[in-house]
Amino acid sequence: LAYLGGFALFLDPGRGPGRVASLIPYVLVVVVWRAVWSHLGYGVANIGLYVDPLREPFRFACELAIKSPVCLLGQLSVPPSDLAMLLEGRAERVFVLLAAAFGAFVLAVWRPLLRQNRLACFWLTGMLLSLIPICTTFPSDRMLLFAGLGGMALVSEFLSFVLTVPGKSQRMGWR
Repeated sequence: LAYLGGFALFLDPGRGPGRVASLIPYVLVVVVWRAVWSHLGYGVANIGLYVDPLREPFRFACELAIKSPVCLLGQLSVPPSDLAMLLEGRAERVFVLLAAAFGAFVLAVWRPLLRQNRLACFWLTGMLLSLIPICTTFPSDRMLLFAGLGGMALVSEFLSFVLTVPGKSQRMGWR
């Protein structure tokens, strides 16, 4: 769904509401799946490592704010996001802040590319939306497969942008 959302936002040739409407069948499948899943009693409750976004939306929002920068760091650089599980207190807060700063830095560096390349915007959107479900549990690089699709494509788009546009990379200070 993350990449379908990115497609609807940035690559779908339709106009306005039709682009968002194209997602309705997929959203309906997820809604039906979630209703059946919940009705059958699946899921987690009162377990510290997992949070259900629908049962605990505030807690999930807090976890998303903390874990998504850590997962993004693990996706695009080092150290692995698994390190966050080993840290506590101040060390954990510093790690999350550094991960958020890294994410802001990467977005700033990619900004020229994103301003003119809708495909890069698609990959970025898919990557970031792919982080949402994995933030329901502890950060781990092993869960970054779907985010990795967008991450690899974005790095490729960026390298292509920097290395193939004559004069642009020098003006941007990248070479």
